[in-house]
Amino acid sequence: MLGLVQIALVTAVVRESPLRTGGRFDMVGAIGLSAALVCLLLAISQGSVWGWGSGQVLGLIGTSAVIFALWGRWELRARTPLVDLRVSARPNVLLTNVASIAIGFGMFAGFVLNTQVLQAAPATGYGFGLSLIAAGLALLPVGGAMMVFSQVSAQVSRRRGARTTLVLGTIVLATGNVLLATLPGSVPLVIAAGTTAAVGAALAYSALPLLIMDSVPETETAAANSLNTLMRMLGTSSCSAFVAAVSTGFVQVVDGHAVPSGVAYTIAYAAAAGSALLGMTLAALTPRAPARQPVVATASATA
Repeated sequence: MLGLVQIALVTAVVRESPLRTGGRFDMVGAIGLSAALVCLLLAISQGSVWGWGSGQVLGLIGTSAVIFALWGRWELRARTPLVDLRVSARPNVLLTNVASIAIGFGMFAGFVLNTQVLQAAPATGYGFGLSLIAAGLALLPVGGAMMVFSQVSAQVSRRRGARTTLVLGTIVLATGNVLLATLPGSVPLVIAAGTTAAVGAALAYSALPLLIMDSVPETETAAANSLNTLMRMLGTSSCSAFVAAVSTGFVQVVDGHAVPSGVAYTIAYAAAAGSALLGMTLAALTPRAPARQPVVATASATA
């Protein structure tokens, strides 16, 4: 239902781009990229369940690598590739995409863990014993902060540039994760730390598409942004797998049940903070995009 509402809103509000590039849809490239990503993401998401050294995980990773290699060869030779790899290899595009993986990792830790911390039993030493509904209500400021600061990100990017916004966002994101890594002793402190991380995530995530669009030709913005979205998804999936591995590796027994220890949460949040700082470093090192050349209209478009 929400998807249908979004489709209706996009149809009613978003204007159609007048730019037309022509060409044919790269069906082979789409199938190849989908197959490679399915193998890779399935291995990452199930690694802690099947075992990182299991035949299933290693086989999926190997299959993904082979498919990616064949897909890359196809894309370099295709007349109208799904993804222009030559454009994606530009330093400003490549570093932004790698930074997106790190930022996705740094953002997702709070989404995965904050609710668990709030609902964990007080006997764990870090939990507060809230119900599912109470924990959800406690995290409402996180969603509100992301909605508000997405708009702030646009204003900062307009005045200072998207790279500045990205660096600022990653610093705030890292700060929020560091605060969460200390396992705050009260619900208001958890809310404050989680909201801080959410503010940073909103600033950084809103700046990423702007950096990509500034770095590629206008005819490549859709494909380039789609690839960047995949990079962010790779970061969040990696974070989920890492959190699962740490949570099962550091446990304690409370009331006869094995639950994650406080050390597990500290490690996960600290890793998220480090990942956000890595994203900040990559963003700072990203060269400024060259001035975009105007698109020359074709004869048919001019007519």
